[in-house]
Amino acid sequence: MKEKVDITQNTWLDVETGTIHISIDRVTVSMIVEDFLDFFDDIDHARIELMKHPDFVVCLVEEGDDQRLQILPRPDEDDYS
Repeated sequence: MKEKVDITQNTWLDVETGTIHISIDRVTVSMIVEDFLDFFDDIDHARIELMKHPDFVVCLVEEGDDQRLQILPRPDEDDYS
């Protein structure tokens, strides 16, 4: 049986130990698979709240052929004068 399964570029599953590992910058968060959906729900809820927050804006970033959403601090009104 394969012990390590790459899920994404920054996420992998250790089948033998039943843990999932998520690498963010130089930090890796590891948890048992049973806790993953609770973690995902927390992160997804934070994403939704940030997208609705009045101090932030959501913009579309194009990188070559790829497009992704990005959340940025809302510029001050003075920046537009």
